Amino acid sequence: MSKASDIQAIIFDLSEVLLHGLLGLHERLGRSVGVSSSRLELQIPELQALFEGRISEQDYWSALIDKHCWTISSEELHNLVREGFREIPGTRSIIHELRLSGYRIGLLSVHAREWISYCEEKFSFRELFDEISYSFETDTCKPAPQSFVMILERLRCRPQEALFIDDMPANLDAASMTGMHTLQFFSAARLRRDLHLFGIALPSARTRHD
Repeated sequence: MSKASDIQAIIFDLSEVLLHGLLGLHERLGRSVGVSSSRLELQIPELQALFEGRISEQDYWSALIDKHCWTISSEELHNLVREGFREIPGTRSIIHELRLSGYRIGLLSVHAREWISYCEEKFSFRELFDEISYSFETDTCKPAPQSFVMILERLRCRPQEALFIDDMPANLDAASMTGMHTLQFFSAARLRRDLHLFGIALPSARTRHD
């Protein structure tokens, strides 16, 4: 029996899997404040607090401005981060096809409450998932093991019955340590191929081969 036959649930990351956005923020922000993107430091302690829901987006921007003595306003930063959010072509279709195949679909994301509110309204992706776990709701961020435990509990499956898809190797390594199967995301086209190699045939792929 193949490992794919054990899979009951498939869990997706959000950033750089379904939506672009945060990875390009350095370049956009660098142009706005006149600093090389390589010299920007966004990973201040307040970012973790933002992702864990302990401070607001406004608090984070204020801390960042104070640290770097920028003249840019919080409102400009608010708008700048939202300009970068855009959907990655092809991932939504894969999720739809996996649902048609009978898999329970989860979302496990490290994100800010305000950014998710904006993205859910703009991209209407919430209905794609049976269960969603956001870091700002659980006060737990990947790659902490508890973040994986919580989404598995919500999906009512054991680690060996779940496949986790993320672009970050550190998160994939942590998921593997819990006993979950993993695939690294590079593009939707690559994910289709990797799912097929794993043993999961999407409905569209079955149709093409019938």
